[in-house]
Amino acid sequence: MEAVEELTEFTGTHVLALDDTERVIDSIIERRGVPLSEDKRAAALDAAATFFERLETSLEGVSRVHFEVGTGFRPPDGGAQHEDQNFGEKFQNEFQPAMDQMIDALEANGIRGRLAMDIVTAYSATRVRKPRAAILYSSLLVTTVGACEVFLGDTMRAFLKARPEAMSTSEAKFSFSEVAGFKSIEAFRNYSINKQVDSILRQGSFDDWMKWFDDKLRIKYEDMTSHGLNLREVFQRRHIHVHNDGRVSDLYLLKLPDLEAPPTINTHLEITPAYLTGAIDQLWDFAVVLIVAVGRKLFRKDAASREAINNLGVNTIFEHLKSGKYHCVIELYARLHEGFDSEVDRLTTRVNHWVARSRLGDPKVTAEVEAWDTTTLSRRYQLAKTALQGDYKEAAELAGQLIVGGELTRRDYREWPLLLHVREAYPDPPMPD
Repeated sequence: MEAVEELTEFTGTHVLALDDTERVIDSIIERRGVPLSEDKRAAALDAAATFFERLETSLEGVSRVHFEVGTGFRPPDGGAQHEDQNFGEKFQNEFQPAMDQMIDALEANGIRGRLAMDIVTAYSATRVRKPRAAILYSSLLVTTVGACEVFLGDTMRAFLKARPEAMSTSEAKFSFSEVAGFKSIEAFRNYSINKQVDSILRQGSFDDWMKWFDDKLRIKYEDMTSHGLNLREVFQRRHIHVHNDGRVSDLYLLKLPDLEAPPTINTHLEITPAYLTGAIDQLWDFAVVLIVAVGRKLFRKDAASREAINNLGVNTIFEHLKSGKYHCVIELYARLHEGFDSEVDRLTTRVNHWVARSRLGDPKVTAEVEAWDTTTLSRRYQLAKTALQGDYKEAAELAGQLIVGGELTRRDYREWPLLLHVREAYPDPPMPD
């Protein structure tokens, strides 16, 4: 999912250019090598725009004319039969006069022949074709949800390998020939686990998978995320983009009865960069919370493994803080902090969640920090309290003392998100004499 997020950010400006009408037409004019003044270029764009606007306004009930020069017309919605049986006749009656008007306007500005048709075709394509950005973001959503499904399957397998007794005997049905084909119990056990998990993933829905974790580990979906409805919607939106060209289906509405403002059937649900990155963040946090919850159940008496699994939560919170994903910091802290075993983890994540909330303007942070007693804690936490209270001069001086005493490194001072405003006021901490 991290790779999808990077691709979304990297391609943002580039993919939008593919749907920029003026950019596409400028490229055609440049390839043709025909010098056009700015006035003639503007006239060409205006003529093409007028052509399509005339068709769209003339044909009642048609929100977008699906027309491509050289191929005639096709009904809206990807070729489905238009509800108006006279749509074809209406279209053809409007098309020729509109086309003649456009050609006359182009010729009046010296744009003729192949160049004129290329401009019309390009303008048509950018208005009629499915936007390239929509194709990209739809594909990235499918990839994101697929990665989450793989994660859920891997988590199920890891649990069943650690607790094979949790496998349901009613789920395990094998023929004698299947069993006889294995050379060891271990190989048969792995095969049995993979078969059961594959069956759950293929035959079940997202809600079924969450019920599996509740049945097997007493891990409830509502305890894993505050975005329960959002995540279910992400999975259902992925389904309609794979199976229904992104249009709302009866199944989509059936699976999401709690939507406050449900869309109507056949409404196209777009995948925007904001929607995609929001889905990635929420799925990522859900995955971290789930794997930590499973690990805490599996490693109740294994201190080293519990520490490793808790470190995943601590480190993810810190990475979110560095990335400015403050809502994600607050979400993970709320789900994980009570289960941390060490005082250091509890204190560290508490400070980071205060930083996130303060960056979002939460007025309650001030009183909470003021009530925090750091007198018996290490001076790093005293530094944290001072910085959170906004006393940047004192915080910078204390940071200098900690650096000299080896309790803080210069890199900590440069990179610790907590000290952002301290660094802005004091780029170099004053060192004690």
